[in-house]
Amino acid sequence: MFYTLFLYKKTAIADIKIVLLFAVLFYLILIFPIFINLKVGYIGSIKKALFGAYLYSKIKTFSGYIEGDRSGLFLHYSNKKALLINYNSIRIKNDDIDLMKEYNVLKVKTWAEIPIKELSINLATYSFVLNYANVMLKRHLLNRKSYLKIHNNADFILCGQDFNFVLEIVVVFNILTVIITLLKLLVRKIINER
Repeated sequence: MFYTLFLYKKTAIADIKIVLLFAVLFYLILIFPIFINLKVGYIGSIKKALFGAYLYSKIKTFSGYIEGDRSGLFLHYSNKKALLINYNSIRIKNDDIDLMKEYNVLKVKTWAEIPIKELSINLATYSFVLNYANVMLKRHLLNRKSYLKIHNNADFILCGQDFNFVLEIVVVFNILTVIITLLKLLVRKIINER
């Protein structure tokens, strides 16, 4: 009898360890941080906007190019496949869901290459406008996220004729955040349908 009680106690402890192991793994999967590096660039010579998303800045998850039309934006993710996004569907209609609160933006980096035909008042005007936009963007975003790194750079070139622009955003989130956001959207949709 003592031996069977000892075996029962030993298997019960082993079962508890397995349950705890799975609970800890499940919890780690839900809260493990996922870093997504989004890059969007406009190349003036080909008149297209290119985009790409990288997991942990190394693993390319998807990429393609964007073309605009009167009906909406075409996201080309292969040579023959494109996704049409209507301009009306781009607007976020839910005031309760603030993506800046839900998803942590760690870094915003921009780079612009601006052609200047000749040195004139345009250079001073461009510099003033870019500096003002940079200050306003930093002031607005740093009030919400003090840890956010913002780096903006603009190069004025005399020999080029095409405008180029690159935007890079690093976002960190976890699976639990995605689940909560989807549940909020689902509840909002159910409430609006009633």
